[in-house]
Amino acid sequence: MRWFVTLLLKESLQSSQNKIIDVSNTEKEKNMKKRLAIVTVSSLLAMTLLAGCEKNATDKTLSAKQETSNEDVIASGNGTGGTGSNSSSKNKDIASFAYSDKGKAPDGTKIISDKDYRIEDCVTLPDLQSMTVVCPMAVVTDDEAEGYIRGNLDAKPLMGEDATAKRWDKLTIDYTTSYKNKKLDQSRTGMLAIIGSYSLPEKVEQSLIGHHIGDRFKVDVKFPATYEGNPTFAGKKITYNIKIQGIARTKDPSAEEIAKAKASLQKDAGNSMLFSKYEAAAQYIEDHAVFKAYPKKYMEEARIAYELEYIGDFKTVANYAKEKGISVDTIKKQENDWIIPVVKRRIITEAVAKSLGVSKDSEEFKNKQAAATYSEDEYENLLYTALDKIINKIRYVAQ
Repeated sequence: MRWFVTLLLKESLQSSQNKIIDVSNTEKEKNMKKRLAIVTVSSLLAMTLLAGCEKNATDKTLSAKQETSNEDVIASGNGTGGTGSNSSSKNKDIASFAYSDKGKAPDGTKIISDKDYRIEDCVTLPDLQSMTVVCPMAVVTDDEAEGYIRGNLDAKPLMGEDATAKRWDKLTIDYTTSYKNKKLDQSRTGMLAIIGSYSLPEKVEQSLIGHHIGDRFKVDVKFPATYEGNPTFAGKKITYNIKIQGIARTKDPSAEEIAKAKASLQKDAGNSMLFSKYEAAAQYIEDHAVFKAYPKKYMEEARIAYELEYIGDFKTVANYAKEKGISVDTIKKQENDWIIPVVKRRIITEAVAKSLGVSKDSEEFKNKQAAATYSEDEYENLLYTALDKIINKIRYVAQ
């Protein structure tokens, strides 16, 4: 439940004047990375259309009325998706990353033409009526409740160089990041960080304990090979250069206050459990499905979304690689790692919806989309609407 309480704490901190919290590395992101990826595709493509960016490439990729002689090029193994009509006009050199020369995706799955394909040609689903799914349980701890309380309490500034930071203190810090002594663009000035709130990488947060106002120090953080929060950090040892500007401390909450907060958070967490069940079920289906092919259009849309998200104004992969201090091969791997899960989730969404008799024309979907309780994204809401049909048949077990 750390991600849930962290999210609430983030919201309370952001409501305070001049108090900003960095959540780029929270547990929440780890648990929700697949959801963020699929939302990113639809939202970024929508932004592209609205802004007029990449108009030619987007029109060719997204138009349902597309007529092109390259319709079957990738499916037949005669194209790479590189510099042809399917490429982004801004980032032509990245386009080839999405496809091999033989009509296959980077994971070896066949890419098929968008013309007259059936979703059944793309995936074989597991038995949707008999699933045992591992799902995180909505249990709030006393520690999390205390952290939430302290995040909402006024803190008294500590004065003097002898003031020493300890757990739950609210620190005002500046930090910059670097990789192999080259400064990176992720930095903050005047950031509010509560020790114990997971607002920074845990190693960074713990390193604050014992330091004093005015202290300057460094801490190295080794990020995992696949890191959705910031792909440029993936697999690297990043150095955080930190200065403590101020330390403030709240009063200690009473046992009664902690119990009351815990009950309130538990109620909110219970309300969020349905979302957790949706995502756990979707992940189970994806993990147990047999993927046979990816539609070319899905690959293209995911590729464009990746470009907009990570390449952007750098215009070329070479520029991006130089600026970020990473190799083109690393970018290639990052793109492939990003695209494939997004494409798989979209295929799963359409296959599950079709299997359970749900479409975007159904009243159930329209109601869920209008309510936007868990998402404003139509693909997510289509999947959740379909899963509503079987949610009570799924056996959920604690993580």
